[in-house]
Amino acid sequence: MAVTGQDLIDGASDIGDFVNDPHVATATWLRWATRGQEKLWRKLLPIHSGFYATSADFPLTGGAAGNTFALPAAARAVLGVSKDPDNVSQRQTLHRRNFDERDEQYTRTFDIVGQNIVVLPFEYAAGSYRLYYVAGPTPITAVGSALDVHLEPYVEFIETYMAIKAKGKEESETSDLKEDLKDLWEEIEAVVMNRNMASGETIVDTERTGGSWGYLVRP
Repeated sequence: MAVTGQDLIDGASDIGDFVNDPHVATATWLRWATRGQEKLWRKLLPIHSGFYATSADFPLTGGAAGNTFALPAAARAVLGVSKDPDNVSQRQTLHRRNFDERDEQYTRTFDIVGQNIVVLPFEYAAGSYRLYYVAGPTPITAVGSALDVHLEPYVEFIETYMAIKAKGKEESETSDLKEDLKDLWEEIEAVVMNRNMASGETIVDTERTGGSWGYLVRP
């Protein structure tokens, strides 16, 4: 069963002793829930390179006006671009073009211009492509909004964060809850790190690929 905004409010209220307390508005709880999951997302991403990784396919017609693709609204970082990803014999990894390579014509590359993917040189941009990117968490805007499934195992972290915000609002002591939040993160970090230990190390040219974080496009 999905964890909803109301579930988060109920959990935070229980942790912070705010059950049946009307002093914190629902909209405020939901704002803290969104901030709490954003904080957790930012802490998890550097230690879990596949976290929130997804993809989007797009076609380009080529030419000066047909070599651009608008990044999905949820994209926070670009991991890479492939051409003909479903064609085993023709699939190709595109490297990001350095500015010093701007006039090279012999190899197909991509660049990030504003909030767009641009394939260069435009004369050879026509084709089918797949963008690999890191998405951000979905904001919790209503009591019925579902927490992203990726974060469900760590829901207590978000609830504790929310409880700390509520305690701070009424100027109550928060040191115990902050210590709990620190302990929760250490437990989460250990679980995620242990899970990733089974993955072998890979040597890549991070200057050309952008590294495990990818290329940041939105904060």
